[in-house]
Amino acid sequence: MWTLGNRAFILLILATIDLGHNLGLSVTAEGVENAEIMDRLQEMGCDTAQGYYLGMPVPLERFIKDLGYYECMTGAPVSA
Repeated sequence: MWTLGNRAFILLILATIDLGHNLGLSVTAEGVENAEIMDRLQEMGCDTAQGYYLGMPVPLERFIKDLGYYECMTGAPVSA
């Protein structure tokens, strides 16, 4: 089973992150579903992440509305 407790899986993730970084790329993890996975990925050097733990999918109109709200609350423009 592919879990964070599986040594082969962890080595595969580490190798993938290292490969991306060695190629000069930023590495994004996909499918992050809980805090444990997020924490482990950060420890492994993953640059960014996406998944249900960070936010559920939303329609484009809602996403744009939320970006406008963020900019209004922080005063900082949001770039795409």
